[in-house]
Amino acid sequence: MQIFLQIAADQLNYIHMVCGIAYLILAVTAYSLALEDKNNAPWRWVALFALSQVISAWLGTLEHSVLQGSFGMIQVATDWIGWAALAQFGRSWNVIGRSALRGYWIFGVIALAVIASITTSSGELIKSIVGIAVTTAVVPAIIQTAKNWPVSSKGSIRGCAVTVPVLLTLKISLPVLLSHYGGENILSIGTSILIQIAILVEIGLVIAWVIQLVRVYEKTRAIILGENVVYYKNQWWIIVIIMAVFVCGFFATAALGIAEAGSLNNALMRETKIAALAVDPEIIKNMTGTEADLKTADYKRLYEQQLQIGQVNSLYMWTYILLEKDDKIVILTDSKPMDAPDHTPVTLYSDAPSGITEVFKSGKAQLIDPYKDQWGMWITSLVPVTDPFDGKVIAVQGIDIPAEKFYAVIKQRQFQPILITWLFAIVLLGAYYFERRLRESLRLVRQSENKYSAIINNSMDSILVISDSKIRFANNSAVQFMGFGEKEIIDEYFAKYLHPDDQQLLRMRYVDRMAGKALSPIVEFRVIRANGEIRIVHCTGVKIDYMGKPADLVQLRDITENKKAELELQEAHRSLEDIIDSLPDSTFVIDRQRKVIAWNQAMEKMTGVSKSQIIGKGDYEYSLPFYGDRRPIAIDMVFTRDYDYPEHYYNVYRSGNTMFAENYAPSIYGGKGAYLWATASILFDSSGQIKGAIETIRDITERKQLEEEISTSNEMLKQWLDESERTKHEMMITGEMIRKIDSCASLDEAGKNACIYLDKLFDEDTGFIAIINEENNLLEPIGAFDKLHCAGHFRLSDCWATKLKRPYIYSRSAGGQLCAHMRDSSSHTYVEVPLVAQNKLLGLLCIQCNLDESDNEQVSRWLEQRKAMINRIAAQLSLALANTQLRVTLRRQAIIDPLTGLYNRRYMHEVLENELRRSLRAGKSIGFIMGDIDNFKKFNDLYGHDIGDQLLKSVANTMKAVVRLEDIVCRYGGEEFLIILPSASLQDTYQRALQINDVVKSIVLNSGSNKIKGVTISLGVSAYPEQGKTGDELIAAADKAMYQAKNEGRDRVCTALCQINHASQLVT
Repeated sequence: MQIFLQIAADQLNYIHMVCGIAYLILAVTAYSLALEDKNNAPWRWVALFALSQVISAWLGTLEHSVLQGSFGMIQVATDWIGWAALAQFGRSWNVIGRSALRGYWIFGVIALAVIASITTSSGELIKSIVGIAVTTAVVPAIIQTAKNWPVSSKGSIRGCAVTVPVLLTLKISLPVLLSHYGGENILSIGTSILIQIAILVEIGLVIAWVIQLVRVYEKTRAIILGENVVYYKNQWWIIVIIMAVFVCGFFATAALGIAEAGSLNNALMRETKIAALAVDPEIIKNMTGTEADLKTADYKRLYEQQLQIGQVNSLYMWTYILLEKDDKIVILTDSKPMDAPDHTPVTLYSDAPSGITEVFKSGKAQLIDPYKDQWGMWITSLVPVTDPFDGKVIAVQGIDIPAEKFYAVIKQRQFQPILITWLFAIVLLGAYYFERRLRESLRLVRQSENKYSAIINNSMDSILVISDSKIRFANNSAVQFMGFGEKEIIDEYFAKYLHPDDQQLLRMRYVDRMAGKALSPIVEFRVIRANGEIRIVHCTGVKIDYMGKPADLVQLRDITENKKAELELQEAHRSLEDIIDSLPDSTFVIDRQRKVIAWNQAMEKMTGVSKSQIIGKGDYEYSLPFYGDRRPIAIDMVFTRDYDYPEHYYNVYRSGNTMFAENYAPSIYGGKGAYLWATASILFDSSGQIKGAIETIRDITERKQLEEEISTSNEMLKQWLDESERTKHEMMITGEMIRKIDSCASLDEAGKNACIYLDKLFDEDTGFIAIINEENNLLEPIGAFDKLHCAGHFRLSDCWATKLKRPYIYSRSAGGQLCAHMRDSSSHTYVEVPLVAQNKLLGLLCIQCNLDESDNEQVSRWLEQRKAMINRIAAQLSLALANTQLRVTLRRQAIIDPLTGLYNRRYMHEVLENELRRSLRAGKSIGFIMGDIDNFKKFNDLYGHDIGDQLLKSVANTMKAVVRLEDIVCRYGGEEFLIILPSASLQDTYQRALQINDVVKSIVLNSGSNKIKGVTISLGVSAYPEQGKTGDELIAAADKAMYQAKNEGRDRVCTALCQINHASQLVT
């Protein structure tokens, strides 16, 4: 029985596989419909339902789920998702309430949670009950859907949607309920067959559903394509035949499986009986069933015998001999090798099946269904070994076959009918498919014939079918055009209706055609209508098969009016060409393909290219006479608005579809070149499409030359005006500078003020002014602007301008030599001009350029502009500085003692008043020192006036060396000296007088080879305001103190109120 149940389970797997394929076809069909009818979303839910059933069927095939009692949790969840999709399908058609759908979803989630929480063996029943409940919950919703779409006898989509879930419920629940309440024996082969029949019905319904969806698909495509919907009847025969094939295949598979199982069982029993007959009962009697038997020779013979029996058939996994000892079964020996881990000599068989004991008791051979022990799952054949004397069973010969191999042999035997079934079903489906395609092709052919017939009859052109030079068919337009009745022209020669001159042309084409020559499919004829009117037709023809004969399908189009318009257009074109040809400006025209179609006489004269040489030429051929190469010109640029115009085009502007530009053509007039004014415009036809372009060219070379002359004159005038303005500005600044210099009291002041104005004149440059110091013959800078770095003092030989006594220009690009005094500054270009007045070198003016030295052109322009300007300014600056120097010299001569170089008495009085006023404001004192050389008259008489003058100079230099810079040393008269010490107190003045007294003593004069020493001086000291308020009072006080020093013995310092000894102590 168990073997037959296993065969039934295999059949269920087979049926599940078929069912899964059917659902897969349904899923593909529904999804294709969803893609085609994108606005109708419910078809996606049908595809989801079918896909869930494919997965469920696959899981059932893997687990033998019907025999196991449940699909398991995954199968139940997959089925629930599919049924939920069906419910959603009904909701999408607005036939299921929103609340009902929401309740179903909640119920399904709770049911899945319950299934997930079950882990006991009794859970199989609960899973089944939950599956029934889930199915029951969705069926009312689907029935409600069916009410809105009645179920037809041929099966509709909604009818299938109602029936399939009910069958699924039975398929899942019935086996589980039977196995739970009735045990394994109740689940008979008949019950299994009933379940399989239910699945077959389900497959039939699914296929019916697929056909219904295909019809909906065809209807949807017909609506989209605007075609009539055509349904083919009698489509159910294919379903019936396929179902019959699957049923026959099912029964054939089952019958072959049962037959193969019986055959294997009979063979196994037969081989076991033969093995039992080969066992010697006497040897068995001598066996004790203990390990002592292993050492006997009889045991070895028994073992070798079992090895030989095990090698007879590869299916035999195990052959053995069993003994019964103390009501227990002992494995005496088996066919396993000695070193095999499952070799069991003299081993107690603890989990022996009950059938072995029955064999020992009954003495009858027995076949045991698959059972499981510690070594695996087996199908066993048992045959008793009896004592020949008393007939008692002394041992049992057994042979085991693994259940897996047993069932594998059965399945291999079943594969042939399964393969035949599937091949036959595929052949039927293919035949059905090709039959449908043939029908569809015939329908399309008939439909095409009707369409083409309607198109030909309703065509505006005349269409004829000509066979054997006769007209066999004429459409309505041809009959109306010819003016004859249809019966009058049918079976008449086509040449009869042609103009006599064109009949010869038709005969020549016929001869050429018979000779196999290639002919143009388009030709023009003149046709004579019934009223005698001659019309020009455009004739085209193609070869066809008409009524089984070769023929020509000829299309005639009346082009008489077009021909008249064409002639008028040609006449207008000739008139336009004459107008263009007579234009004084050079003009040419191109068509849409940029080929020349007009080239007037003026253009021939300008370019030297005749009309015959250029007409029809393209590829920028028309640019060669202008530029010597092929390039786009104005007539090409006018087609594009945002064109990047070449450099030789200038003054370009556009107005609508017209472009104006000037350019220079170097190759025109035989290479002489010329300036041209070009006007290019786009030409349009009557429909607004671009037809071509026209360009008119005028030689403007003379005008351009005149414009250039005017432009040159204007530029020169502008330069003169700019130069005049710069000169005016220069003269104004220079005049202010000269006036400022004239008001300066010293050359240093003059240099600083001059640089202020030079900075204005040379605002982007730097420079300096240097004056020659006559004492050391060095050039000393007296002013600079823009921070030009220059050496403090430098020799005349360090400057090339003073060395050469002319202006000098240094430029790095020109390769000049840098002056020595400029080596510390950057090597920029500079100009140096000697300052000369009345042929006397006064100094130097230097102006340096601050431009980028790498720009040679800009530096050269700077030199050209600045050189003359620098020379002019240097000339005026020389005179101004010479005047200033003269004034300084005269002033110096007026206030300086020529012998000693000290300030004279006149200058002393000028300064004294100023110092007294300054001290009065500041509240500070002023010191006065009056000095007189002792015995100067005797010294002068003794050594002469020259030595006396030398002494005066030495004393003057000594005083200047001792006093401060702000102190004023004057020669008061003869050998008397007066020193004014601003901001010095009486004590400070006294100390300074002591220093002078000491230093004078160190004077040594040279008189030939003699050294004259011992010069002394007497000094008197006074201070403001202690000794007086006015200059006269203070000088008189100092003079009185000096005479007091004389009277006291000379060579000392005295004040107006006291006398001071050489120990620098005051004596009151």
